[in-house]
Amino acid sequence: MSENQTNNTKIKREYSILPRKKLLGKVVLLIGSDTSILQSLIDQLAQKGADIALLCWQMSREKAQKIKESVQAAGGHLYLIEQKDYQALNPSHLIERIVANMGHLDIFIDLSAQKVETAAEGAGSEPELRYPDWQFSQAVFEEMLHT
Repeated sequence: MSENQTNNTKIKREYSILPRKKLLGKVVLLIGSDTSILQSLIDQLAQKGADIALLCWQMSREKAQKIKESVQAAGGHLYLIEQKDYQALNPSHLIERIVANMGHLDIFIDLSAQKVETAAEGAGSEPELRYPDWQFSQAVFEEMLHT
């Protein structure tokens, strides 16, 4: 085998193995509704080695358990934040709890925009997008600055 072929083989191995665990040691806070997009993102993050803190609206306990098992099967950890915890704690305390459970926080992905029909809009009109309280995002960014 020539030196060039050896180098190409080495490069292929590096690119085929390393990218799978690119996020090893990273903690991702993922917020969203129970959708196929969220599920796909969780799977991809776990396969790349990320540990995940998940705040998901309208997810059954059974589904959450299946997600936890799938993340663990990929070698990761999942910290599930239940909606009651989100509503009971202020944003800073919730982030402190995530950091206490996961060690740190590296990445924040918010897919939680929800279509909501307002009283001013009549039936058949286009619903508006509403985003979660800014205080939560602000608490996440402040924590990420400190780590």
